[in-house]
Amino acid sequence: MKKLLLSLLVIVGMSNSLSAQGVAAGTGQSVSIIIPDYSHLSTTETSLSFDFTIQNNAMTAGDAFNATAITAVDYLKVSNINAGASSVTKIQVTASNIPSGLGLSLKVTAPTGPGKAGTLGAVDATYVMSLTPLPGGTATDIVTQIGTMNTGVAATEGYKVEYELNVTDLTALTSILQNVSTTEIMYTISS
Repeated sequence: MKKLLLSLLVIVGMSNSLSAQGVAAGTGQSVSIIIPDYSHLSTTETSLSFDFTIQNNAMTAGDAFNATAITAVDYLKVSNINAGASSVTKIQVTASNIPSGLGLSLKVTAPTGPGKAGTLGAVDATYVMSLTPLPGGTATDIVTQIGTMNTGVAATEGYKVEYELNVTDLTALTSILQNVSTTEIMYTISS
């Protein structure tokens, strides 16, 4: 009887021990991570004004029109995510409706502020060293090889864009009606 009782105690003890050491039950879960391509571009200024009036207020009848170039500065703010490893982004500029007799030139400088991060890309060599005339109506690459990046949001962060408006032919300025031109400068960011 003692043997039977001892055997039963050992069997019950072993079964409790075995059930406590059983295989843990659980479930696995797959996780999907979605990072879409994202590009956002804006200019600091919503409009630019090139006013030759100030240069010519002191004119006397018979004086030549003062056609000294007028400049303006703006900053392109950019945030970009390239989801694919081989995906690259570029910025293009298109200037349209440049009146006959005027030339619009552009110079672009890479971001330098503390808010910049990531792969900023390369400013096209044509526009990096000096003001270069923009071809009217044609999309032109100004920054290429942009990766995942941001330029910063402070007033002077971003790609610095310098403009210069020249009078190239005073007699051809007849296309500017009522002292206003409808010239448009469009920036496009795309992968």
